[in-house]
Amino acid sequence: MGFRAAFKVGRGRKDHYGTYITPCFVVANPGYGKGEKRFLTSVYGFDGAFAAAADHYCKVYNLNDQELELVLAKKPSRDLFVHTLRLGLLKRGHIITAAEVARQLEAL
Repeated sequence: MGFRAAFKVGRGRKDHYGTYITPCFVVANPGYGKGEKRFLTSVYGFDGAFAAAADHYCKVYNLNDQELELVLAKKPSRDLFVHTLRLGLLKRGHIITAAEVARQLEAL
């Protein structure tokens, strides 16, 4: 899938470890079964996570500096996480409010 915005959903093993949801940007490595790298907004901040993910994307796919600028120009708004991606989580049964997502995006 290349480069996308997503939520990382982590589940604990026992009842006292609840489900936690973290907004992130994901860069998939080319090739079958090569995995992906996640850039969490809780670690880098919203702008830093996107910049780090764009830099990693350009390194993995051998893009030059001009193409990096084009990727950086396509930075999504925070509403993508608050509205669009959150609705996908709600459809899958994960309960999270828009205020919680907005708070996580403003953490750093």
